[in-house]
Amino acid sequence: MLLIFKKLYVLSKNLIFNFIFFFLILLNLPIAVLIIFILPIYRIKVGELEMRAIGHCSISMEIFLCELELNIHKKNSKYIWFINDTIVHFDTQISNKFLLMKWKEKISIGPRFIFEPLFYIFRFLRKFGIGNYFLIPYRHWLDHSNEKPWQIVDVHNVLKKISPQIRFTAKEEEIGKNYLEKYGLEKDKYICFFARTSEFRKDKFNSIRDSDIKIQIYGIEKLCREKNLKAVRIGYSPKTKLDINNKNIIDYSNSQDRSDFLDFYLGFNCKFIVGTSSGGCYIPMMNRKKLLLINFGDIGSLNLVTNSMIPLILPKKIKDKATNEFVNYSTVFKMGLTMQEHISDASQFAVVDNNEVEICNAIFEMNFLIDNGFFLNFNDILQNKFQKIFENHYKFFPQSTKVSNYFLENNKNLLN
Repeated sequence: MLLIFKKLYVLSKNLIFNFIFFFLILLNLPIAVLIIFILPIYRIKVGELEMRAIGHCSISMEIFLCELELNIHKKNSKYIWFINDTIVHFDTQISNKFLLMKWKEKISIGPRFIFEPLFYIFRFLRKFGIGNYFLIPYRHWLDHSNEKPWQIVDVHNVLKKISPQIRFTAKEEEIGKNYLEKYGLEKDKYICFFARTSEFRKDKFNSIRDSDIKIQIYGIEKLCREKNLKAVRIGYSPKTKLDINNKNIIDYSNSQDRSDFLDFYLGFNCKFIVGTSSGGCYIPMMNRKKLLLINFGDIGSLNLVTNSMIPLILPKKIKDKATNEFVNYSTVFKMGLTMQEHISDASQFAVVDNNEVEICNAIFEMNFLIDNGFFLNFNDILQNKFQKIFENHYKFFPQSTKVSNYFLENNKNLLN
């Protein structure tokens, strides 16, 4: 009975949304016509600032603003954005209010009930060859393709050419430095680490991108001990607390200090970040800090991330339950197993997370790269072999990205 009520609730909610949105489309049609008619004398373009997910509103907007600074896009138009708050969608929220405040200092944001309908009206008019005249040239994720990747991919290599867009005020710096001093942290001398779980979005299933944060601890502790560093766990996972007694590792994720500001500030000022495929890894990239992407289950989506800031990856493995053998990557890619959000328990295949030794070695490889600017004793033959397998199926492989050398050396059979 409860399940029936839930389905009825979702159905009624969708019906209400569709009715409201259709009404707003009709209400704003005259404004769309007006914008079209004034085009010769005044250009207005509309875009969506996707604040519902941190991965959609952080590095993607950073890249776009850098593109504007380099005059990659024409500046002869008035850009007006809308944000996805809770006015129309009942289940959405702002992923980081501090970041929204910072973007408001740089862009013009209009009321959603006007500019979201206009956005979709103009998207529809692209079918007639005129819609793009009224859309901000931000590469929306809905339009992603291998030929034209969405905005999260730095296709113009602007991150290496332009300084970060976000600047902290003196008051913000004071708050941030007070937190750092409280735990003996220094900018650029601590690493951040996190793992995506089903808790943040309250997923009903475990995503192929999910993993256990505790499997990282062995490598994190070893690095902090041997390299005199500290580490801060970020992200949101209240059910998974770190049961460790180590002053060099701060479980900020489950502390009373958490705030949207510190979520941003800590990631922005770390040395590098260790994490899984999720939005939390993109805040450090805004300050040109790089990501060690571990437990990379959806590796087939490597062209859907800011791969220029991901020098090292550690993919998950797939096991055939019938034979209890790992499946080689050529077969994995051919079957599309790394492009699925979820592999059912009833499937013939199981996703196997990286173990703590694999993660530990990858962390040390990453730290050496950040300190020295190059990888130490990487096996180019194995790297090229993995790259060729990947390219044969996906038709690309980012030149700036390598696979953990330890992982490849110990899984050569998966490259057959």
